Amino acid sequence: MKYIISIFFVITFMFFVFNDGTSQSIIPWQVTNIDWVSDGNGFIQYSTNDYRRFDTSSRVFADNINAVNTWEMECMKISGSESSGYGMMFNVSDNNNINYYVIVITINGDYCILKRVGSVNRVMKNWARSERLNTGYNVINTLKAVRNRRDITIFINDNQVFQFRETGGRLDGNRIGYIVSIGDENMESFPSIPVDVRFRQKN
Repeated sequence: MKYIISIFFVITFMFFVFNDGTSQSIIPWQVTNIDWVSDGNGFIQYSTNDYRRFDTSSRVFADNINAVNTWEMECMKISGSESSGYGMMFNVSDNNNINYYVIVITINGDYCILKRVGSVNRVMKNWARSERLNTGYNVINTLKAVRNRRDITIFINDNQVFQFRETGGRLDGNRIGYIVSIGDENMESFPSIPVDVRFRQKN
């Protein structure tokens, strides 16, 4: 009997040591989702440590503040998987959010370019390494796309890196967008390290 009472007091003591009496303190970790809001420093922030968002992507669209047929933005990754991409959608249809081009980069210095029409992706540029990309966390990269009739030229940090001629139907929009990919449970370190990426248009 004395043994049982002793165990009870030990358990009670440990509860008050590791719990301050609030329900929040006994939650093993807190989910935090910041969905495309200002970070207070001129950037739009997307951040998550929510395991329910493993292996997904998030995107947001905006009016283009640059000239017609020119899209330019700055982006930087604060934390998250090295190989999960983020970047700029451009030439986004004015009528919907399903037709656009996208340039995706990683903090390792890789990039690719896709054309998305509806649910179909077409690769315009396979993943490749670019010395023009600034690598690592907390560094800014500037992405820019310029259309001249059917030719589209891609710039990274004001250096031309790729050009292609549009085929298979011209996209008709002038809007811009930001996109973030979230890795799976083997790539991300939730909840301790969130995916955190910042964007802002450049004019």
